[in-house]
Amino acid sequence: MRRTVFYIVIPVIFSPFYSIAQLAASPSGDNRGMSKALSYYIGSLGINAAIYTGSENPNPRYPVNDGSPFYGSENAVKGEILYDGVLFRDVPMWYDVVRKEVAVQHPKMNARVALNSKKVEYFFLGNSLFIPRPAATKRSASADDGFCRVLHDKKTALLVSYNKKMFEVIQESQYVTNYSRLESQYFLLKDGVYYQFKNISGLVNLLHDRKQELQQHLKKLRDQMKNDGISFNGNSEVAMIGLLEYYDEHL
Repeated sequence: MRRTVFYIVIPVIFSPFYSIAQLAASPSGDNRGMSKALSYYIGSLGINAAIYTGSENPNPRYPVNDGSPFYGSENAVKGEILYDGVLFRDVPMWYDVVRKEVAVQHPKMNARVALNSKKVEYFFLGNSLFIPRPAATKRSASADDGFCRVLHDKKTALLVSYNKKMFEVIQESQYVTNYSRLESQYFLLKDGVYYQFKNISGLVNLLHDRKQELQQHLKKLRDQMKNDGISFNGNSEVAMIGLLEYYDEHL
């Protein structure tokens, strides 16, 4: 049976993606003095720093039975964030995928502070880089903004937008909270145009100018991952990155 793959072409009117991603991923030595000054500035402000003045990222009304609203770990992960023009480093934070907001651990209280998403220019959650979702990838102007994780950023770029849902249900005569599994929505940026796709087959079809080569390379990636004891189906993003690395190198 032939598999049907759906994707959407999204023209880019204007996107700051490259400047943001490359700045975040490759800080130059010239920025060291500025980073030191910013660290001193943050230290002097303490709990009065801008990232600690937002509203609270709330806990669910009912006990959690299954899942979590956050990307990755339920626990805070240290990272860095460029917020309202100021760089904060070694900040314990979460990305709440359900509410589409970044939350940071308050240094004095047992509370998560939700940041103003419009002031977040980028953030690293551990080693994962997130940027504001480009306007050209949204279904409508009123859609939740959220953030995209940058998986690849060279001649082509690969972004993924994550989503989760929260359900309040009755179980054993009491209300509990369940969270769905992480859902992924992928975007390929190629020649100034965003293409939305669902899976690795969709990515190969989008790169049709090298489709046969990529199918052969994909087979090698599958074999390599199998030899390394890595599940291909559970790590499709690894394979997507590998394909784009090969594609960009042979353009």
